[in-house]
Amino acid sequence: MRSFQRRRPRSPYDLHVDGVTWRDATFDQLALASTEPRWPGYAEYARLQERGLRRDALRVVRQFAIKLRDEPLTARWEFVCWLCDELLKPTVVTDPIVPFPLRTEVVVPTLVEALAMYPEDPRATLWLTSRFSTDLFTLFPGDPEPAVRLLREQLKRTPDAIEPRRLLADLLLGQVEDAAHHLAQSAYLGDPATSRARLSEVRTLLSDPAANVGPDDPLLTETEHQQDLLDAWIEFLSDSSADFPDWCRRHNVEPPGGTSYYFNP
Repeated sequence: MRSFQRRRPRSPYDLHVDGVTWRDATFDQLALASTEPRWPGYAEYARLQERGLRRDALRVVRQFAIKLRDEPLTARWEFVCWLCDELLKPTVVTDPIVPFPLRTEVVVPTLVEALAMYPEDPRATLWLTSRFSTDLFTLFPGDPEPAVRLLREQLKRTPDAIEPRRLLADLLLGQVEDAAHHLAQSAYLGDPATSRARLSEVRTLLSDPAANVGPDDPLLTETEHQQDLLDAWIEFLSDSSADFPDWCRRHNVEPPGGTSYYFNP
């Protein structure tokens, strides 16, 4: 019986990892930032934010952002690298560390400039497409998949870089997972042919030695899992059945689990 249970974390930024909650991790990083001597304006923001003085913290960080945005790229890039490398650890939430307007006035514009100025350095691409992916739709209006495009372009420039390759595979796989998440209700969201093409691209990405993939790699096992799920769905459609979970049981395939709920504000 084939199993369709998830075999990997939903995101590299899951908010509860090894017993550490996002709140603890985020406030630990704010405490760390409050002692940073190179950017005293940001350190003061972090100190106020950690103490819960949000209004004062936002006033301070606004002043800091206005001053920093006019600095040369090298100065802003140094700050952004410290922010993303040292503070934005996997369990840390972005918004308390990079609040508005620091995000829109300094961090995102600097990453876009760095992308053009340092094309061989994948960090700007990685941070834009992971931590600040929602900003990409404003930066690149009309592009339905800006994160995917930027990562593909980065891989052309730095084909041996591991992280862009794995992040692109993860994003493509996430799109396939999203298309499949209503199968328990006998519905496939999107085009199966598109999902098949994305899975093919993921396999190509992971087959390259630069991906550093082992036989038990979560990306690889989830790719095979999603391929099995897609194949079962296509076979189900040709069978003229109405209920996919029931079809799975009758064909010795473990039915997809889970129910999706939507809440109105």
